[in-house]
Amino acid sequence: MNYKEALDYIHSTYKFGSKLGLENIGFLLNLLGNPQKNLKFIHVAGTNGKGSTCSMLSYVLTEAGYKTGLFISPYLVDFRERIQLNNQLISEDDLVNAVACVKAATERMVKEGKNHPTEFEIVTAVAMVYYNIQKADIVILEVGMGGRLDATNIIDKPELCIITSISMDHSEYLGHTLEEIAFEKASIIKYGCPVVVYPQKDSVHNVIRQFAVNKLSRLYAVNPKDIEIINYGPWGQKLKYNNSASSLNISSFELSLIGVHQSLNALTVLKALEILIDKGYNITNHHIVSSLQKVRFMGRLEILSKKPLIIIDGAHNAEGIETLTHNLKTYFPNYEIHLFFGMLSDKEMTSQLSALALSCKEIITVTPDNPRAKPATETAAMFENWTDAPIYACDNLEESLPHIGLGENAINIYCGSLYMIGAARNLILNRYIQS
Repeated sequence: MNYKEALDYIHSTYKFGSKLGLENIGFLLNLLGNPQKNLKFIHVAGTNGKGSTCSMLSYVLTEAGYKTGLFISPYLVDFRERIQLNNQLISEDDLVNAVACVKAATERMVKEGKNHPTEFEIVTAVAMVYYNIQKADIVILEVGMGGRLDATNIIDKPELCIITSISMDHSEYLGHTLEEIAFEKASIIKYGCPVVVYPQKDSVHNVIRQFAVNKLSRLYAVNPKDIEIINYGPWGQKLKYNNSASSLNISSFELSLIGVHQSLNALTVLKALEILIDKGYNITNHHIVSSLQKVRFMGRLEILSKKPLIIIDGAHNAEGIETLTHNLKTYFPNYEIHLFFGMLSDKEMTSQLSALALSCKEIITVTPDNPRAKPATETAAMFENWTDAPIYACDNLEESLPHIGLGENAINIYCGSLYMIGAARNLILNRYIQS
């Protein structure tokens, strides 16, 4: 098996759909010798902010000298983004070896009459095999969807759990109210496991708190008053840490990620690091400040070019679009917004998109390269209900490039489907900017 064959095998399992439950992944990992039982984890669930939070933690722990695994999804450009060690992508050879092990176990599993694992179960197993071989000190494990029946929830008690921002998404699987979704995500909490909770709506927080009480787990609620944005720019933002009761001796620090929500994600990370330090992890203030200043996470208000100003953002659900709209008003006031937007047909975010549309000088809709894509013409028709700004429909990303605004006060935002912004990132960096 070579690298291409390994990827083809993984992607071929997409046909087995998305089936929530732990029986399949449990059986598969048992055939592989339960590699997850040799590892320590930080388990992270939520709707938005998981990836950024996981990346910040990974940078700090790696800086502190720990061999740190980072398991996230989806990827933007390279599949190997999903499985990292010390913030480096898994090598092609290591991926091939891990996939070969999982493929052999899967074939045995099917012969024994079990259901074929889903793509996410396969990738989760590959990650567990790889991190076990590498003897990772700790793995930051991002939940794929939900929590209770997500394949990552097969792990035993982690070092700590983190619940990031919760909003409506994947309702067909997780529930039709925020409280139902919160229950699914809170279900990653194990008995006696500390849990850090990003600021939530009261009813959502109460669901998580009750789950923690039932599991005899201490809950650490993140207080937005503990962080203050001092200044900001395209380079990032300077934050003031106001928690005088904290064991961390940090008054202010720079964060390379921009966005009000990123300041709260960073605050969530600081609380998680306090817990790890109390557990005996050797993490210093220098490790924290140095890491947060240089952390990178692709596709989250990521500036690809300053002249012209081109940004991609992973906003792909209602809360993400609302956050993006707020951040554009906060961080880029008085700019003329050229919006490049593509979405999948199963997303609903009408009110949030209408608010974003009212801020735009020009809107370019794009059809993402995905079987579930909403055609650009349909997306354009939707925007016409909310704005008088010019709207152009493009069948692909290449057609959108001539619409990039070049003025001093122009800002170009590619957002919507993560599939689209990953392709946009590749196209803009490799063709547009270098041409």
